[in-house]
Amino acid sequence: MNPTLRHCCLIIIVLLISGSISTLKAQGVFAPQDNDYTHLIDRWEILSGKFAPGFHSSFKAYERKGVVGWVDSLAADTGLASSFSKTDQFNLQYLRNDSPEWCDSLSNLSKYKPRWWGPVYRTQNAFYEFQSPDFDLILNPVYYFMGGSDRNTSHSITTNTRGLELRGHIMKKVGFYTYFSDNQVQLPNYVDTRVLRDGVLMGETFWKEYKDQTGYDFFQARGYITFDPIKAIHVQFGYDKNQVGNGYRSLILGSQAAPYTFLKVQTRIWRLQYTNLYAQMKGSPAVAIGKGGGVIGSQLVPTKYMTMHHLSLNLTPNLNIGIFEAIMFSRGDSTGNGGYDLAYLNPIIFYRSVEQTLGSPDNAMLGADARYNFLKHFQVYGQFTLDEFYISDLTSRNNSWRNKFAWQLGAKYYNAFGIRNLDLQAEYNYIRPFTYSHDSQLRNWANYGQPLAHPLGANLTESIGIVRYQPHGRVLITGKVSYTRFGDDSLQLYTGRVVQGTGGFNGHNILTPYTARTDGRINGYPMYSGINTTLLWAELNVSYMIRHGVWFDFTYTRRSLNSAKAELNQTTNMITGALRVNIGRRTWEY
Repeated sequence: MNPTLRHCCLIIIVLLISGSISTLKAQGVFAPQDNDYTHLIDRWEILSGKFAPGFHSSFKAYERKGVVGWVDSLAADTGLASSFSKTDQFNLQYLRNDSPEWCDSLSNLSKYKPRWWGPVYRTQNAFYEFQSPDFDLILNPVYYFMGGSDRNTSHSITTNTRGLELRGHIMKKVGFYTYFSDNQVQLPNYVDTRVLRDGVLMGETFWKEYKDQTGYDFFQARGYITFDPIKAIHVQFGYDKNQVGNGYRSLILGSQAAPYTFLKVQTRIWRLQYTNLYAQMKGSPAVAIGKGGGVIGSQLVPTKYMTMHHLSLNLTPNLNIGIFEAIMFSRGDSTGNGGYDLAYLNPIIFYRSVEQTLGSPDNAMLGADARYNFLKHFQVYGQFTLDEFYISDLTSRNNSWRNKFAWQLGAKYYNAFGIRNLDLQAEYNYIRPFTYSHDSQLRNWANYGQPLAHPLGANLTESIGIVRYQPHGRVLITGKVSYTRFGDDSLQLYTGRVVQGTGGFNGHNILTPYTARTDGRINGYPMYSGINTTLLWAELNVSYMIRHGVWFDFTYTRRSLNSAKAELNQTTNMITGALRVNIGRRTWEY
């Protein structure tokens, strides 16, 4: 058995024995992490003027049980409920209907009347549902059919996803979830360029080419179990994603990279939520570029490990702060398959002190996040991530590569200018060169060759503006503009896989080891060093919900990359239409 899996299983067994099955508390599975869904939940914290009691929104995903309980408490607040628009009421009922397994006990959920198709769609969002005192099960199909064109791409833009989603509970004490789908996509040229550079498709693992090398074929699978050994402790073990922060981007841990195996233990006491995350991740896979290419499934992908703890504190009903510390490490031979270092299993110790005691070259990171809601319309939020720094270099302002940090500042304005269901968001991200990179792919801040923080890497600044308007419960209009400036690396990085020690690395692509930096120098890396590049992204999306969980999307996207090296310039003008069922909208935004 894999050492990491063995250690995680031992922890679960100990927790089960210590609490005993008979004393396990009710535990739910988690709601989707897509932006449109979490936005519905997050906005109610701002409009209500108080944080949700069942979860801390700085660590996603959210438990379905907690979401339904939060929604019901809002509806029971007569003073707040009197201010609801029809769209607000629609959204609250949508969140209830999306978790029917908890609505029977926590709210009044109207069932569909029995029809000739029997148990099919008896509730709003359950193709098939079975409930008994000891067991409940919900099964849903997943479809995503998208077609469109980009006048700068020779082939069509398509997505064809077919899958199933299954979730349930055993005696309302152990929850389980699984998702799998088969996918074929054809994507615009800039995605192909990124695949050529890194050999991976963002958000996915194994892939292969199809349609005469114009498309990608891949299989998705995620799944986990959940339980509560005692009321205050929540445990999740499985293969999925997590996200930290309240911004559109996360500079700590985002959900755009490939999934990974993890054990998550969350302890909620008083105003505190303390999260321990133990994860097995992967380095960059071996890839064959060209006809019939893709990830080489017959070669072992090197293994690495990440452990993180995050403490979230609600200082007041509308002010939250969080601090985190994380370690990315590997052990054993060059493949990294030496197992998990037991010293990092300690849930309350400072990892940096452990790393120093071990005398290891592990990658330690720490930082903080915060959010403040006020006037029941506004939120300001931010993040800070510290990868490495030297005080002497900071004070001398010599632009040392060793000063690696990132910060974020953002604001949200809900029901803007007195217009109901008009929500605005602005965000600024700053990431120093070489942040998240390390001397080896087994210690950089990435999983399966994909950044865990900002998808573009480092050595960049980014300004984002988002407008969301929901004139009717079934209609959502989203406009998004982002402007990114970064210092790109040498042309060699765009002609195939990265080669160590070739030079021309200025801290943008975090997959390149920092030992390959230009001239090997220490100082002289200001922001945007390298090839001066700007990226403008603009998107307008109109979504219409045909029925619960069934959406039609119309999207226009313009992406313009302008580089000091004219041969790297790229322009995308993409128009697409999509029909999706029980799945969030997929974007390739980098």
